[in-house]
Amino acid sequence: MGRAERWNHLEPSDLERMSTAGLEKLLLQDFQDPESGEDRMERLYYAAQLLAEYCGREPQRMLTEVQKLAAHSPEGITPEDVRSLVAPVTEARVFDLPDKIIARNFTAAMAAINDLVFLRESPVSILSILSMAFVDLYRAGVARKAGIPDAEAKKALGYGGSGYRYDKGAQNQRKFSIPTLERILELLAEADKQMKTTGPDARVVLETTVAEIFREMEGA
Repeated sequence: MGRAERWNHLEPSDLERMSTAGLEKLLLQDFQDPESGEDRMERLYYAAQLLAEYCGREPQRMLTEVQKLAAHSPEGITPEDVRSLVAPVTEARVFDLPDKIIARNFTAAMAAINDLVFLRESPVSILSILSMAFVDLYRAGVARKAGIPDAEAKKALGYGGSGYRYDKGAQNQRKFSIPTLERILELLAEADKQMKTTGPDARVVLETTVAEIFREMEGA
């Protein structure tokens, strides 16, 4: 039985009890190659996490999409496969915004904000997710600078489950200096303060803050 056929024999109930870490384990078991290196394993791990986010962790949707992906990519599902073939739920679109900023793609970041607002996502919620992503980057950066092992840092900082958020932050934190992350967190805190007043429009505050983050990254 081929890989795609094995996935086709799963039922939604098989995924209902499965955490994101469980889906990750299942993907790794099914698609890993004995000769695959650490980089490929990391990409499979990230693909599983991304798929769960894009599907809103809804079992039926996850099953449908993983069957489609298994048929499309019999040698292994990649993050690129998930991004190109799976339509994300609104929540996942919010989590995509930090990725676009970290990738230093200003046009894509602003387009993402426009799409999210069109989908009636609150600028306050968007800012909260963005702040959370940069807090993860900062925590991982500080922990690694101090020589603290990732597993120990995740436990001490209260990252439950698979610790995906911390792992993602650890992967991307090397793109920023600690002082730059500190200044970005200050910008985000100031934006949060402005949004909680009756002053500027929340969307304007969000877009202005993102533009300031890009200026901060360019000057770093």
